Amino acid sequence: MGVIMKIAICDDQKMDIENISNIIKAHPMFKECEISFFESSSVLLSSFQQEKSYDIIFLDVDMPEINGINLGKQIKELHENTFIVFVSSYPQ
Repeated sequence: MGVIMKIAICDDQKMDIENISNIIKAHPMFKECEISFFESSSVLLSSFQQEKSYDIIFLDVDMPEINGINLGKQIKELHENTFIVFVSSYPQ
């Protein structure tokens, strides 16, 4: 058994978290992964500040507190090897 990939999903909408999670789980590459869910950008940032790390983070662009773009920049400062995917439910 190899290293399990750690993935975080951060979105202020539970339904969007579920949708992203289902898409990830349906992909064969992510059959064995650990997924953590965050509805708050500040809670995810706090997790990073406590030495928690993730291989991939799916960040909603538009969130209260800290928007996804600014959160992504702060995460990269703490853990530059984390791969960040920005997501949005807005069509534009």
